[in-house]
Amino acid sequence: MNPQTPARTIYPEPKNAVWEEGSLSIDRQVILNLPEDSAHADFFQKTWKNFTCGKIEIILKSNLGQQENSFFVEVDGTPELPALAEKSTYALTINAQGFAAAAVDGTALKQAWLTMLQMLEPKPGTRQIEGALLPHVKIQDYPLLQFRCAHLCVFPETTLAALEKNINLLAMHKYSHVVIEFWGMLKLDALPELAWPQAYSKSQVKPLLQWVRELGMEPIPMFNHWGHATASRVANGRHVVLDQNPTLTPLFEPDGWTWCLTNPEALNILAGVRKELIELFGNVNYFHLGCDEAYSHATCNNCRKHNPAKLFAEFLNSVNDDLKRQEIRPFIWGDALLER
Repeated sequence: MNPQTPARTIYPEPKNAVWEEGSLSIDRQVILNLPEDSAHADFFQKTWKNFTCGKIEIILKSNLGQQENSFFVEVDGTPELPALAEKSTYALTINAQGFAAAAVDGTALKQAWLTMLQMLEPKPGTRQIEGALLPHVKIQDYPLLQFRCAHLCVFPETTLAALEKNINLLAMHKYSHVVIEFWGMLKLDALPELAWPQAYSKSQVKPLLQWVRELGMEPIPMFNHWGHATASRVANGRHVVLDQNPTLTPLFEPDGWTWCLTNPEALNILAGVRKELIELFGNVNYFHLGCDEAYSHATCNNCRKHNPAKLFAEFLNSVNDDLKRQEIRPFIWGDALLER
């Protein structure tokens, strides 16, 4: 393949792409044809506006009887909806007539749209965007992995705009799930001191979580249930709870780094955090419990009376049982299970 072919602009590269001569020329307006009552209008409009800086108007047209999970844009005629090849989850065709896609479901249809957007180029030779070009191509694509997950951290210096930018990038790269971990940056009712004063409210975060789903991905909540109880890096010397309220020291092991697993108050707080995050993230299938770098596990006067491995196993089993009742699958980091 020639290094200059448009395939280099698509990540991940489609399983099958047949590139043809020529480009589709788009002027200042496109009419996007969707099946009647399509639930994805906001997604199409917002992503198109982002990629064209609002310089190319998009008009949505609802068609009675149009094939479910499809879209097409007419430029010089009506492009034919492509047929799905074996194993393909979406098919996309761009030619002189316009561009069209068909998919097995709404998520795959969005991925076809995002693939098209990756190839969208502004017409050259102008000061500002006055139109766009798309290469002629026939694409058949499907994911090799069903669970394709990334982990995003929200630190005190992380803006919501930066978080949205990374979410958009993951969707463009066709991830299926996004773990989102708030390092003291989400206000929680279970314990107000779990959030820094500048932390985000649930009402600020909820639209971004909804946008994750609109992009065709599932958000996964994360909260550290063992080590990293400071909600900070070990080298930073900050503790989101104890810096604000030192009287809460019994919730943690003596150095403050690890949750105290024999303290029922600490366990109740962790259960409350899980409940809040599940309600905020909505209809989740997974929960990330963290459980890494628990350097000071079982060091307080109560915990050191227990077998450290048994203490952790019993705690983890109880949390697993709680989530299992809600049909939620937990997962954890593996470092502590691999260390001697």
